[in-house]
Amino acid sequence: MRNYYICSVGEPGRDYVEDNLERIIANTAFYMHKDTTQVGLYDNIKPKDILILKYNKVLIAYGEALGNLKNEEDEK
Repeated sequence: MRNYYICSVGEPGRDYVEDNLERIIANTAFYMHKDTTQVGLYDNIKPKDILILKYNKVLIAYGEALGNLKNEEDEK
């Protein structure tokens, strides 16, 4: 069964939002802030799940998940 997730670039008005949107576009990947309260939910994302991307309260993109990868560089 395929699951659907609405993923937010970040909280509108925060500096992180613009930087994160640039990373998402440059790498064709969704990036989540390491301190998010929704980390457990996003850990459930599996290949073939559908991700819908939200930016400043507007749905702007969607795509199929290839997997779920943790970036160790961001953890430092």
